[in-house]
Amino acid sequence: MKRRSLVINTIIDIAILTLSFFIMIWIKPASKRVYLPTYLYPFLVFLSVWVIISLITQKYSAPERYKLSRALWHIILTNIVITGIATILVFAFKANLNSRIVVLGTISLGTFFELFFAICDYFICNAKNSPDTSVVFEVYQKVVGRYQEIPIAEPLPEEIY
Repeated sequence: MKRRSLVINTIIDIAILTLSFFIMIWIKPASKRVYLPTYLYPFLVFLSVWVIISLITQKYSAPERYKLSRALWHIILTNIVITGIATILVFAFKANLNSRIVVLGTISLGTFFELFFAICDYFICNAKNSPDTSVVFEVYQKVVGRYQEIPIAEPLPEEIY
């Protein structure tokens, strides 16, 4: 299966972050009347910073360039850098009236959704690329300083179901 393009991954990331923002706004009381108009412009600035830093650090292509564990760490570290830059911008523009649950909750929930999406993407793409039609996960066991592949049980025949 061919990997999605950078544009599609960027659109998915924008949708993930926007969904996280709306969930955090929805948690707060008086969300439609007060918080949504107040936080819309700062959110758009934050969203553009998020996408620019993600493109610079090549976060969207991490699952195809690295092993899964390294790709997840790459996503987490990129999001920590984005959080730091957003915090610097909040203090630089004296916008410290923003709700911490909306700002940090959006970042945390967005990171969780990104990690979940990256894991699903990794396993779906690897399952499609495997010669076998069933999903095969490689399981390794440490044996005397080296790793040995453990065979996975074959599925039951159709007539048993």
